[in-house]
Amino acid sequence: MRYIFFILIFVLTLNFPLAAGSASMSSENYNLSVDAISVGGDLGTSTNYQISGTAGEAPGIHDTPSTSTNYIIEAGFQAAASGVVLSATLSTNSVSLGTLGTDAVSTASQTLTVTTNSPTGYTATIVEDGNLRSGANDINDVSDGTVTAGSEEYGIRTSGNAGQMNSADTAITTVAQTVASTSTIATSEQTTITYKTGVSASTESGTYSQTVTFTTTVNY
Repeated sequence: MRYIFFILIFVLTLNFPLAAGSASMSSENYNLSVDAISVGGDLGTSTNYQISGTAGEAPGIHDTPSTSTNYIIEAGFQAAASGVVLSATLSTNSVSLGTLGTDAVSTASQTLTVTTNSPTGYTATIVEDGNLRSGANDINDVSDGTVTAGSEEYGIRTSGNAGQMNSADTAITTVAQTVASTSTIATSEQTTITYKTGVSASTESGTYSQTVTFTTTVNY
């Protein structure tokens, strides 16, 4: 029986939308970045929340942001301080598929967790630096939707509401592919990526590895 060891290394990147700038009033000692004609306002607090209010601002003016291909606009004084938040984390920066044989498919998983207050959601992509390889030898990409024991095949499958590869084992390529996506605000949205590998009797022994990069971007 041949034994093959696998190591995968991951890189996670984030892309944030550009924030629109505006003129601010400043002096030697102060900088007033935003202002409003108002009749009052206060900071309300409770055990779990804080809310900053501005009396005199028309109600609901930034409840529904305006969007286009390249911009998101939230109107109103309070919206100026909110901004777009995007956070993405991986449960682990590397996974190991262990020692492989021809009698079983080896799997290993990691979880991508994303939070954003963008009303149009986010998109996360995955791209590889090349095939899973050991020197001049590599593992074939899965092409039939299922990694099978005894066949030399390698790919991933996702799970979770945002997962975009939930229905089939899919090859990772050098062209970025969407691995997770939402079209609304996401709070700790989790997508599990499961790496699956099978080897055949003709697969060369060795320590195989590759690097994949995840990029998470707010949708416009």
